[in-house]
Amino acid sequence: MPTVLVTGAGRGIGWAITRHLSNGGWDVYATARSAADRKDLGRLPHVHPIQLDLTNRSAIARLSEQLPPALDGVVNNAGIIVQGPVEGLSLDNLARQLEVNVTSQIGVVQAVLPHLRAARGRVVFMSSVSGLVTLPGTGAYSASKYALESLADALRVELRPWRIPVSLIEPGPIRTDMWANALDD
Repeated sequence: MPTVLVTGAGRGIGWAITRHLSNGGWDVYATARSAADRKDLGRLPHVHPIQLDLTNRSAIARLSEQLPPALDGVVNNAGIIVQGPVEGLSLDNLARQLEVNVTSQIGVVQAVLPHLRAARGRVVFMSSVSGLVTLPGTGAYSASKYALESLADALRVELRPWRIPVSLIEPGPIRTDMWANALDD
């Protein structure tokens, strides 16, 4: 049975990916912050919920202890959106945007690379069309996606000797709870 790690699996795109893969017979290790989300994930077949707060670097470093020796893939889906004009963004909110959407994503990949190498697994990053085009009020979010795209490009070349593919998915607006208010605005 193929195995995969999905971050941010408790809602939105992550939930849909987790449900799809588990229904397809994949063994899914699914991360979520809240106990309620993990409980819901645990109701899906072949899903192993894992508590993970991506702002906790030591938790990311310990992630590999909760996974099987080999992973066929990791889907870096977790993310947040900090909205507002750049002029009015607090530096703390900007730092949080970059920490969750960029730094922690790379931390997850670093933590699970031994597992991916064991299975010649794949790295998937959920980026966004916002990593290609920036609109007013989404500068922080777009910056995080531009950065993620750059790091994914570098990682794609760096992991080539191990035959570990790196993919980047760039969805447009999707009505999830994270984007509901933004789309309404």
